[in-house]
Amino acid sequence: DGEFIDSSLYGTIHSLAKKKGREHFFDDVISFALEKISHLRIDTHRDNSIMRKLIFEKNFIYCGIIYVLDHSPRLAYEYVTFERYLSLLKEKNIDIDANEAEKLYQQRVFPKNEQV
Repeated sequence: DGEFIDSSLYGTIHSLAKKKGREHFFDDVISFALEKISHLRIDTHRDNSIMRKLIFEKNFIYCGIIYVLDHSPRLAYEYVTFERYLSLLKEKNIDIDANEAEKLYQQRVFPKNEQV
């Protein structure tokens, strides 16, 4: 089961649909949301490969599988800045050096205590 890494105030991307020909629609949505708040959450179905690719390209961190109200599984992702990522590592007493933290951030991974 998944777990979001940051409990601070966040924005959520709930659902998206675009007209044919709007090539950068997802980029526009994320940019707009990040102008409002720097912490975002999003989830999607496992078989939604297009959305998963877009989420990964925008530096969202994979947080595992969560279950929504109807108990169906979703892949959960969270966007936090690198500075916030470092702060979260410290808050959760995860002791890794800055270079290793940067590598994990670039891989869109947040370690659990038992992984370090």
